[in-house]
Amino acid sequence: MSDAPALRASDRERDHAVVRLRDAAAEGRLTLEEFTQRMENAYAARTRDELDALVRDLPEDAPAKPPAPRRPARRWVISVMGNATRRGRWRVAEHVWAITTMGNATIDLRQAELSGPEVTITVFNSMGNTTIIVPRGVDVDVSALPVMGNRINRADSESRPGAPLVRVNGLIVMGNLTVVTR
Repeated sequence: MSDAPALRASDRERDHAVVRLRDAAAEGRLTLEEFTQRMENAYAARTRDELDALVRDLPEDAPAKPPAPRRPARRWVISVMGNATRRGRWRVAEHVWAITTMGNATIDLRQAELSGPEVTITVFNSMGNTTIIVPRGVDVDVSALPVMGNRINRADSESRPGAPLVRVNGLIVMGNLTVVTR
């Protein structure tokens, strides 16, 4: 065992680790929550050993053999006079449509696999409630238009370079759209 001190990590090495983590999340190897936690740890890492530990279980390059079939990306969350919930480990399409009429819809992205570094959720909400849950460290842009309704953005605004982006747009009529970080 060597008594040599651990080598300090550079900003460039931290950025490289975050790129590997982002690619792994886009391939479905990490959930959005796992990615954001590891990304935060990468930016806080002081040594190369700490960075290596974050990417040790990820392949160095793209796999040589064709990837196994992936579960289909989900594009729709629909609730008509009822409740619809999408949570747990699920694959999110680059564009998701959430339609709620006199009901409730919950879209939980904490354990979701993203199809790319940016996801757009278009909400059409009429006399209902739509809740979108994102993990810490994800950048959120909410631009949905409320008409006799409410648009509430309680998402954590502390995002990092390279963090995934979730765009929420659409129309809320006599209902509520709530975006929260948990």
